[in-house]
Order: sequence, then C-alpha cells, then structure tokens
Amino acid sequence: MYYSALKNNKGFTLVELSIVIVLIGLIIAGVVGGQSLIQQGKIRSQISEFQKYQVAFNTFRLEYNAVPGDLDRASQYWSGVLNGDGNRRITGDADMAHGAREQIRFFEHLSRAGLIPGNFTRVWEMNTGYPELKMVSGKGMIAASFVRGSGDLDDHQLSVAEGTRLYTAALFLNVANPQLAGSSYNQGPGIASPVTFHSIDTKIDDGIAVQGTFKSYRPWRYTVNDCLTGIDGDYLLSNDEIACMAMYVLAK
Repeated sequence: MYYSALKNNKGFTLVELSIVIVLIGLIIAGVVGGQSLIQQGKIRSQISEFQKYQVAFNTFRLEYNAVPGDLDRASQYWSGVLNGDGNRRITGDADMAHGAREQIRFFEHLSRAGLIPGNFTRVWEMNTGYPELKMVSGKGMIAASFVRGSGDLDDHQLSVAEGTRLYTAALFLNVANPQLAGSSYNQGPGIASPVTFHSIDTKIDDGIAVQGTFKSYRPWRYTVNDCLTGIDGDYLLSNDEIACMAMYVLAK
C-alpha cells in the first residue's frame, strides 16, 4: 500500500511546468508593460503642461506687451502683486529662484491674469509659488532666463554657449529639494533620468540634449551618474538613474 501511495503521488509534468513558466512570464511582462504605460502617461502630461504654459506665455505677451513675472505695471492690474523690473526677460538665474523674485512671480502674474489654473503667489512653496511637475511628484519647476553664472559651467555640465546665453523666458525642471529655501534646493540628483528626458526631447524637439527648445543638463556640482556624455555631449542613455535637470525654452 505504501508503494501504491507513492506511485499515485505524481509531480508536475514538463507541460504543466512550461505552462506555469509562461504564465509567470506573462505576469512579469504585464507588470513591466503597465509601468511603462504609466510612465509614458506622465511624460505626455508633462508635455501638455509645457504646451499650456507656452500658450499662456504667448497670450500674456500679446495682452500686456510684457513678460509674465517681469511686468513693471503688475500692481496697476492686480492689487498686492509686485512689479517686475521691465527689462523684457525673467531677471535671475534658475539656481537662485527662492523668495519673491521674478522666477516665481512669473506664475503669479499668469495666475492673476487668469491664464493658468490655480492661485499662485510669490511664496516659495510647491503649488503655491511654483507648480509641481506632472511627470514626477514632489519636484517642481520655475522660470528663469539662464541656468547659472559662467564660472559654474563645468559643475552644471553646460556648454559655454548655453551657460552664457540669456533667454527671454524658460521653464526649468530643477526644483529637486523644494523643502529648502536656499540655492541648494537644486543640488540633488536631479529630476529624471537621461532616458526619460530623451523621450520627452524626441517627442517635442530634436532629441538632442544641448540643442533646440528642450535641453538637459547635470545638476550643479553633482558628478555621480552623469546626465550627458560630456559638456557638449548627448544624453547618456546607458544611465537610467535620476541624473538630469532640464529646461523648456518659451522664448529666446
């Protein structure tokens, strides 16, 4: 009887094992594919956000003949709103945006003009003074005319041309540590990976990190897991770690 019980206690056949392996593979593929779809959805939302701000920026310039954040007659339109200096661009760099400066006044002016949703004020706080990114939670963007002074080009992995260029306005995806109210808020590992920003770049621009409307660069003094292959290089696509910040140029 003991022999008979052992004989009837069959294990899995090769066919059954194959089916189990295939099912496990399908489940893993489904999970990975689902994560990819979620990430692509976030990227599309971020691109839509850029387009929304581009339209709002252009409309503001047409209506007020000025750059949002820089409007030197803002207090005449909206009570309690600070004026800009009227030099026709966002005054200040992307690394020193904390406080009631034009870099976040940009969002206040657009908000008070009714051109973007929300009620932004000049307070250094996520979704109060500047918006949270659609593609990654807990990180934000501000407006500025350039990244940082020319003495920090290598730290930022910027070309000389890019580091010294002044834009009328650009959106900088660089608020890596929004809880900090000093210049160190953007010294962390960055916002996204070279792979993610390359995906955005190829969808809305030329796919080249240092050219066009959408550009990426390494955070200030952060040298681990580089964003680009070099100062004038392209996206380091072998690196899928968070290592990049980026800019979307609204007007040259």
